[in-house]
Amino acid sequence: MSIKKYNKLTNQEKLALVRFYPEEAKKDEHWRIRLEAYRALGYTEKALNDKDNIIRREAYGVLGFRVLGFTEKALKDEDCWIRLEAYMALGYTEKALNDKDYDVRLRAYRTLGFTEQALKDENADIRQEAKIYLDFIKLNN
Repeated sequence: MSIKKYNKLTNQEKLALVRFYPEEAKKDEHWRIRLEAYRALGYTEKALNDKDNIIRREAYGVLGFRVLGFTEKALKDEDCWIRLEAYMALGYTEKALNDKDYDVRLRAYRTLGFTEQALKDENADIRQEAKIYLDFIKLNN
């Protein structure tokens, strides 16, 4: 079986497989796909010029945090959005895969790659994307 062409993927498949189609994802017409591509693969100056204001705002925040030096303390904050911003600025680690917030875990898996552990996650979205990701890996190995 051959690798599916990017333009034949559903939006959900594009989100789960963003690491395999990095350049295509950053240019996708759907803002959510571009946003997740930057989140998973890293923000660049190009993101500051994206047509979507959410992407630009997040890019300014993340790139600004790197300059200001986001601390490890933020990774332990009780607020999930602060932890999420900290991981986006500092980079996702294995620790993020065990965060109590599903959004932090989902973004960490999208960045680091889905594992068998993700198939057992309490969140259905994570389990579904993990299945897409791991099936893709099996078909293309």
